[in-house]
Amino acid sequence: MNFIKTLLLIIILNLSFSEVVCENGQANGYPCNNIDLMSWIPLSQLGNPSNGNDIWGWVDPLTDDPYAILGLDTGTAFIRITDPENPIILGYLPTHTSASLWRDIKTYDNHAFIVSEAGGHGMQVFDLTQLRDLNGPNPITFSETAHYGLFGNSHNIVINEETGFAYAVGCDDCSGGLHMINIQNPSNPTYAGCYSEDGYTHDTQCVIYRGADTEYFGREICFSSNEDSVTVTDVTNKNNPTTISINGYDGSQYTHQGWLTEDHNYFLCNDELDEYYDGINTSTYIWDMTSLDNPVLINVHDHGTPNIDHNLYIEDNYVYQSHYTAGLRIHDISNISDGIMEEVAFFDIHPENNSTTFDGTWSNYPFFENNIIIVSGIGDNGFSESGGLFILEFNEPAYPQLSLGYDDAIMETTLGQGDFENYQLQLSNIGEEGSTLSYQVSSSSFTSDLGSDDFGNSWNNSDNDVEFNWIDIENISTPVNFTNNDSANGTIPIGFEFPIYGQTYSECSVNANGWLGFAGDSNAWDNTALPNTEVPGPALFPFWDDLNPVNDNCNQYCAGDVYYYSSDEMFVVTFDQVAHWWTGFENSFYTFQVVMYPSGEFHFNYLDLVGDFSSATIGMQNQNASDALLIGFNNSDAILDDNYAISVKQVPSWINVVNGTGDLSQGQSSTVSVTISAEDLNIGMYEAYLVVNTNDQDVTIPLVLNVNDGFQLPGDINSDGQLNVQDVVIVVTGYILVDQYSEIADMNEDGQLNVLDVIILVNIILGN
Repeated sequence: MNFIKTLLLIIILNLSFSEVVCENGQANGYPCNNIDLMSWIPLSQLGNPSNGNDIWGWVDPLTDDPYAILGLDTGTAFIRITDPENPIILGYLPTHTSASLWRDIKTYDNHAFIVSEAGGHGMQVFDLTQLRDLNGPNPITFSETAHYGLFGNSHNIVINEETGFAYAVGCDDCSGGLHMINIQNPSNPTYAGCYSEDGYTHDTQCVIYRGADTEYFGREICFSSNEDSVTVTDVTNKNNPTTISINGYDGSQYTHQGWLTEDHNYFLCNDELDEYYDGINTSTYIWDMTSLDNPVLINVHDHGTPNIDHNLYIEDNYVYQSHYTAGLRIHDISNISDGIMEEVAFFDIHPENNSTTFDGTWSNYPFFENNIIIVSGIGDNGFSESGGLFILEFNEPAYPQLSLGYDDAIMETTLGQGDFENYQLQLSNIGEEGSTLSYQVSSSSFTSDLGSDDFGNSWNNSDNDVEFNWIDIENISTPVNFTNNDSANGTIPIGFEFPIYGQTYSECSVNANGWLGFAGDSNAWDNTALPNTEVPGPALFPFWDDLNPVNDNCNQYCAGDVYYYSSDEMFVVTFDQVAHWWTGFENSFYTFQVVMYPSGEFHFNYLDLVGDFSSATIGMQNQNASDALLIGFNNSDAILDDNYAISVKQVPSWINVVNGTGDLSQGQSSTVSVTISAEDLNIGMYEAYLVVNTNDQDVTIPLVLNVNDGFQLPGDINSDGQLNVQDVVIVVTGYILVDQYSEIADMNEDGQLNVLDVIILVNIILGN
């Protein structure tokens, strides 16, 4: 049945073809999104080769006609695509020697330069202007214009059109490195130099570098994919090319090919075999190239499918990548500096599957105008619908633009206990016609968190916006005495009612193995992942491991003290130079602490971690071990460092967002209501964030809530119960200078805020 369907599809397409619009995720049986199928030429119409391979494009500078140059195992095909719905096959250039699956093509000065892995092939040169006056219907068999034979087989050819130099790579010369050719006179290419220091090069891109690294600005630099590394080479002097850097990465299997962003600050590359051998999803490696001496791998983008990735190219803010069985995938890289790629379109020429095989699309060429893209299909393994030339049109998405309006007063609210205040956010889409702005407004304890549990506890660390603040309690503390090295010794007072997972506790137990319990103890020395029923909850785990502090049954390996401090403002437990049990952890000592606050917020602070600190469990769990916030398990050395902090907070209950999710077409607006409430809150200051996430940009609004007993002293603008210079500064800078009014600062109650109010406030502070 599948054979019959395939045959019918080929017959239909051979009889006639007109544009097939991508609708409901399909275009003539091919899965798609934002890409239409303009036309398809199967291998059967291209001389019936066994398979296709590389593809490149050329635009005639005289006529502006665009051409597709398609590699075949038997040679090269030339197709005019002025009318993308009706391409014209003009002719073929046969291979120089024998057939080969691998053929590569680039263009310079109206000439095509073609290499192959066929033995003795060398580099063919073809004058593309021969195509100018041809109109079919009978394809011509061409002869090569010139031939370069200083190497035999070559995997790839790369050309820097600014300089007129070609670089053959993966050839049988120069150890497979950069074989440099002067092609400024295309019909007479000449040898220019060799770079072999890093051995075999699979692919490269050579440019006049205009990135951020001023040391190399204006020099000719090659960015090469060298099987196990990204290698950066200065080839300005062809007689003396020099290595700038050789950059490996974890998980490399076959560094295949890559391309620079247009500002030359980032290099995106693919690894052809990491999916095949490691069983991972398709991955794109994103390199920061602002320092060529020390490139940094800032992210590995997970595409979510297991297929193998192949050639990628970058045009404007899009990366166009061929993914063998998953077809052409287009990603928006507007935020590539943050390591972000967002898929906006795809066309899958191999609808049969997305398997980890070398079927489907080989390459693509995205550099034509009018969003026309040409794609080459291999067409092997009997799946003939995926072979040949595909001419596609990218429907570039219309981009939304967020306009956000709100009263600045939302950023600092003062309320009496039980009171509330309502605010409004105005969201509008002022973007391109046809765009949709999707938004979600929510409250958060952090500008962004690194994870959360079902209850709403979330965490962040010193790598983001958490400040390390060690609380030194040594001289004001009470020691914790242990009867052995695997349990607690009773309970100790916290100093306030600490809320955790919906309940409050005034006491806790401190276990010698680096955790705190609120409803029981355990002698479980062998830490596990969370949640864990062996340890009674709720519990906090700053560093749960087999620790050996000083105890009543101390052995020769025990070391370090544990002590605590209680007040109505904070509760602190410090583990001071506590030893790990010696087996496998000789000379390992840890200094860390837990700091708890009445709000339910707590910090894990790590002052000094000596030796091996790889095996701890970090996090928290609830009463019945049905919910947990697992921060780390047996990977603590990758998470922690000296002078390091982890903060855990709950989603702020005092913020309520109404109508916080929706979609806005271009020109539409929506109002989001935000209520800030002091109901059930103790007197004090509370901090949180209002996060506006959209598909245009994200906005974070800091919120401060000051809760008092309902009476606020006139002039006490910061609600700390005192009149002092801080209030004067806030009144002047935060209100008068920005023309804002505050009733609490209006000392003479004349409805205005000015210098007279400041004079009155200063006199009160001075006691006059």
